[in-house]
Amino acid sequence: MALHQHRLFMSAVLLMATWSGLALSAESGAVRQVTTQPLAEVVIYPRSSAPAVVLSLNESRISPEIDALVKTIAVRVGDRVNKGDALLTLVCDDFRLQLNQTQAATDAAQARLEWLAAQLKRSESLRSSDSLSEELLQQRRSDLKVAEAERAVATTNVSIAKLNTERCSVTAPFAGVVVARLVSEGEWVSAGTPVVTLLDTQRLELSAQVGVHETEGLRQAKIVEFVTQEERYPLTLRAMPEKIDSKLRQREVRLNFTASTPLPGQVGRLEWQNGTPHLPADLPVKRSGRLGVFVVQQGKAQFIALPDAMEGRPASAAPLPANARVVMEGRHSLRDGDQVKVAD
Repeated sequence: MALHQHRLFMSAVLLMATWSGLALSAESGAVRQVTTQPLAEVVIYPRSSAPAVVLSLNESRISPEIDALVKTIAVRVGDRVNKGDALLTLVCDDFRLQLNQTQAATDAAQARLEWLAAQLKRSESLRSSDSLSEELLQQRRSDLKVAEAERAVATTNVSIAKLNTERCSVTAPFAGVVVARLVSEGEWVSAGTPVVTLLDTQRLELSAQVGVHETEGLRQAKIVEFVTQEERYPLTLRAMPEKIDSKLRQREVRLNFTASTPLPGQVGRLEWQNGTPHLPADLPVKRSGRLGVFVVQQGKAQFIALPDAMEGRPASAAPLPANARVVMEGRHSLRDGDQVKVAD
């Protein structure tokens, strides 16, 4: 009796094992039902942003080029000026007198030069008739050369005096806004002493700190803008200095404004639309520690890893073929190589 029961028990165990094997075999060969979409319908072009500030290329401390008293200051803090506008004038009576003196010296040198030239011409005529010695003729020629040199010196002195007179008015080297007055009327200033601080309002650029992983997307972006509460300003990328903040994993970028410009020092956000196709952040799944997506190839699910994918962020679609059909519903339970049936 006991032997008969033992045989029945073993038969039941074998039957259950057979059924389990058949079930596992059926499970492993099961056809998974999924839905797919063409890659072109799945991809997005994400927008990214980073804090940014408008910088002026010039914030200059303007100085006179001569030593003199300040006569008048023509600007106040906050005034806008154009290139060439007077910022202040200096007391320059001495320089004007010097200009008159050098001009008179030049006139005298010119008169002496003309007289000596006439003398040389007569001497050459007399020499041809042997009425003048060769030694005296050479002396006249030498005197003329000295007179030419003296006139050249006098002319140079006039140019210097004119330049100093022009420097009596300190002008704006570029269009901008006055941000500081550093001297007062009646003060003595020396050449090189800053008198006004001028901020360039035309030559501006944007500085922003961008995550290292986003720099390539910015390079390829079709739309790049500086965004404030009031306006959006179009930009073009100018440079990415070869320096990375190792702690924050950020890199500075510099951009040029292509149309209107904001005020220097204004803060806002750099925004750009990535020019390369990306997959939505919730689409990739993880298999064997790697993020990727499933595509359908000849009735089977193929897992394609996305090397640069990060959880919670859109991932570049570059590893996928352009004609790929991406698995949408049913992707979470798929394994690489599973047989699939695409639902209509």
